[in-house]
Amino acid sequence: MKSAKYKGKPMSFMEFAEKFATEEACRQKVFEARWPDGFVCPKCGGRKCCFVTRRNAYQCNKCKHRTTPKVGTLMEDSPLPYKTWLWAIYLVAADKRGISAMALKRQLHLSYKTAWYLLHRIREAMGNRDEKYLLQGIVELDDSYFGGPKGGGKRGRAVNTP
Repeated sequence: MKSAKYKGKPMSFMEFAEKFATEEACRQKVFEARWPDGFVCPKCGGRKCCFVTRRNAYQCNKCKHRTTPKVGTLMEDSPLPYKTWLWAIYLVAADKRGISAMALKRQLHLSYKTAWYLLHRIREAMGNRDEKYLLQGIVELDDSYFGGPKGGGKRGRAVNTP
């Protein structure tokens, strides 16, 4: 999926819940992110398609090749619904501390194995995106300590550094 430009304030939980309440709404959002200028067949470059309900895929009107918006994204080869993917991505991104696989399991009513798989795929995609950026200038970190005494003192927030 191409990364979308940040447009204004983050979406609240209620806004997200309303906007992505159905599988169709989620599939449409992934379609728009995958093909922002409209459908393009990966095989022949055709621009027109139809949705094949039985296959849950888009079929090119020119060459009849079938594809889904999941192809070429972190969702590729996953049988999970678009709704599960988007909700998992939202839950991972909504809290700066992230979310555990156990919490994802509880929130989305998944097995632990599925939640773990989702979480690792999402984290990998986030890491791949972030590795392009280098920090520059003054960098501020919350609750982090670098340097200071090597040992023999208190640990955590109570540390008094010279």
